[in-house]
Amino acid sequence: MIRLYVSLLLLLLIAPIAGAAGSAEKVVLLESAVAGYMDSQYRLGKIYEDEAEEAGGYLDPDLELLKKAVYWYEQASEQCHQPAQASLLSIYQLFPEDLGIEGKWLALVTKMAEEGNIGAQFALAEYYTDGDEVERDRELAIHWLEKVVEDYNLDGSARRIDGDLLVMLADLYMEEPSTVERQRKAFKLYLDGAGVGHFESLLNAAGCYASGIGTEQDMRKAFPLYLEAAQDTAKASSQLYYGVGMAYADGEVVAEDAEQAVRWIKQAVMLNNTEALHKMGHFYSDGYGVDKDPQKAFELYMKASEKGSLESVVHVADMLTDGIGTDKSIMEAGRFYQYAASNGEAKGQAKLGLWRYNMAQSQADYQAAYFWVQLAALGKADVEAQLMAKLKEKLSAEEQADLELQAKGAYGLANHAISL
Repeated sequence: MIRLYVSLLLLLLIAPIAGAAGSAEKVVLLESAVAGYMDSQYRLGKIYEDEAEEAGGYLDPDLELLKKAVYWYEQASEQCHQPAQASLLSIYQLFPEDLGIEGKWLALVTKMAEEGNIGAQFALAEYYTDGDEVERDRELAIHWLEKVVEDYNLDGSARRIDGDLLVMLADLYMEEPSTVERQRKAFKLYLDGAGVGHFESLLNAAGCYASGIGTEQDMRKAFPLYLEAAQDTAKASSQLYYGVGMAYADGEVVAEDAEQAVRWIKQAVMLNNTEALHKMGHFYSDGYGVDKDPQKAFELYMKASEKGSLESVVHVADMLTDGIGTDKSIMEAGRFYQYAASNGEAKGQAKLGLWRYNMAQSQADYQAAYFWVQLAALGKADVEAQLMAKLKEKLSAEEQADLELQAKGAYGLANHAISL
């Protein structure tokens, strides 16, 4: 009876296989698959899948042939044949509705994950992290990522294998709502990744030291990690270069070193970082770590101004006023002061007030000067007491009160806009 059943099954299946392969070898393969040999079942599934793709293409295969591929892959998968399982997962994911196999991907990948398949565990972690096809579940994502790390740890090599994996798990630990315990776990993972030079791990471990999250705050421990990350020129950002350079310039978390400060900030300048352009302007203006060069300072301040640095706008105006590093132009300086002041730069407001006073030709000019120095004072900028006294001599008490009220209104409106 068993022989009859096998013979009938062979008759049903042999025609398409023989037609496609055209060889006795394929018939032997089919007999072996029917007898339960999982490698043969997998190979048959692969034949049908290849034929399905040849008939219609990778994204539009022949569905009848693909169903036969699924049948044989499933036979092999039941015996834990991993290549067959991998092939099934791909088909389940690409054609769930076409083949009427919705839900089979999740069932199979969960089964594989529970059996210790690291790839399946990671796939489930991504599935629950992304939340594209199911409601996002951070706890399940953490559960499966922890399994991946545990399985890698069996040979003691997890911390050397995949820094991205460690960061992925650590980031999930850090998500709010978090706990002190989870933050400490995250910091440990970041530190492990940092220990093998993983770029994101270096930055995140440094960030933990800098903020005191997951560990005690310690900028002196953060700095070496930032410095190591900055060595990765393929990934380091201009802001990272700038931060390292500023640490050397400030001398608070590492010994002050003008040469190193210039080196790293120049790296940021090469990437057109606005803050770095402004700072290098200072360096050339003061002769810090470089030969004093007012013309280069002016050029750098101008570039930073063009990128939106209001502090640099004020420096450009100052240099135009004094003719340092560029031709002297009082009127052009006024234009730069006006721009900085109108955009809320308190130092620019104070200097515009002085400029308007010095250039005053009418009572309206003195009123404008007084308005700007009042607005600057509200913004905590230094205003010369002598200038204030001279302006008050030019204005009545009523004018002063009215202008002070206008300045308070403008200051309040500007701060409200910033808060929005």
